[in-house]
Amino acid sequence: MRLDPAALALTVLLFAGSCASPPPSPPSPLPDDVQARWLREDVATCDQGDAMACERVGDRYVDREPGRPDGRRAATYYERACETGANPACLKLARLLTEGQLVEPDAYRARSLFARACDAGDVDACYELAVSFVNGDGGARDPAAAAPLLEKACAHDQSRACDALDSLERERMVRPDLGRFGAGAPPPEVTLARTSAPWAEGLRDFFPDLIATPFPYRASELPVAPADLCRFTNVRVASGREGFSITGRLSVGPLPPTLGIGRRSASPGGYRRWLMAFVIGRDGRASWSAEATSVGREWSGPEGVRSAPFTVRGAAPATSLAGATLVLVLSGDPLTVSPLDRGGIVILGRFTKRL
Repeated sequence: MRLDPAALALTVLLFAGSCASPPPSPPSPLPDDVQARWLREDVATCDQGDAMACERVGDRYVDREPGRPDGRRAATYYERACETGANPACLKLARLLTEGQLVEPDAYRARSLFARACDAGDVDACYELAVSFVNGDGGARDPAAAAPLLEKACAHDQSRACDALDSLERERMVRPDLGRFGAGAPPPEVTLARTSAPWAEGLRDFFPDLIATPFPYRASELPVAPADLCRFTNVRVASGREGFSITGRLSVGPLPPTLGIGRRSASPGGYRRWLMAFVIGRDGRASWSAEATSVGREWSGPEGVRSAPFTVRGAAPATSLAGATLVLVLSGDPLTVSPLDRGGIVILGRFTKRL
């Protein structure tokens, strides 16, 4: 998935009727001598250390009339403005370097300039920096680093940032609960890596590094319930020409006092159930995984659910099922495990079966 800053902007199509008024005429360009005089004045003021004047000179070389834009000179004056504190000039220079039409493209330099302007509070720069992280322009591709930048811009009514964040979450490129504990980490004793709950210790044996529930988590950052809240019955596995399928029924007990429902829930007072299925080979690695296509009602209240049918389907595993283990993992989202927790995924229970 590659993000295009222009494509992410909200597009509004205006259809003009037969009675619509004609568009206003563009303003007449200033006489050449006036433009030349203003340019000389701004250059002189820029030479005296005025950052805004340097930025205006850059603008004049980009929007030069008459004649062609002079990207090299524009970049020089944007550089001077940026270095003396005009953060909008940093963003303009970064865009010149990204577009690469008026100057030689330099994605690495552009990323650093976007970061500088973003740190100074320019939400447009934060959005552009996020795009560079998603696309891998000017450095490593890191969608997770883009998420907080998009959240920052979205909080300032940057609609394309909100749309981009939604798109990344739909594509499972970022987790929706990033930063759920603020700048901190989950309490170690409730994570899959450190819990003393016997049922979760057994689950940890299958996932020593990463587990998808449905987003990828490390065992040290994934909270689990203090007891297995799930009961799986009538679990059936079928493999044939049409693929691999797992069916059964699932019951979920009420949430214990240590778990709460996060405020960001799309269904107030409820949490969404995520059911993932894994086939673990003899080597202890997951050779197949899929998300349930149906889990009865998707949403549960704190009282849980008595019984719901579930179905998981996918292409048949490429490896032999002989000696493999089926592992079903149910998670709830958004759930909280501490007062500082804003809400996110918590593992609620598991089911294992030797195939």
